[in-house]
Amino acid sequence: MRKFFEVTFSSADLNLIDTVLKEWLRDNAVPDGTPEVELAAAVMINLFREGNNTLASLKLATSKHKGLCDLSYSTASTPPAAERGLRTFPSFEVHVPKRKAA
Repeated sequence: MRKFFEVTFSSADLNLIDTVLKEWLRDNAVPDGTPEVELAAAVMINLFREGNNTLASLKLATSKHKGLCDLSYSTASTPPAAERGLRTFPSFEVHVPKRKAA
């Protein structure tokens, strides 16, 4: 546990985290200057400390992190599936006629 808190970040490490953060913010339509940006950055720093210290491993850990997944859905202005070109179906309502009282 002590090693987790004693991680020293090089400029290359910070650039890697920044790259993944910016990509995640863009892909999830999180607006700059919101508290969600700071939260996402803190999560990614912790993921890096946990050993996800390559671009591929940090991206993978970020994509699987429940908190970041929930955050991305709560802040996205459009459905994430639509942004990735996946087919989405419009919602619809079914109206059931009321029965006449006998």
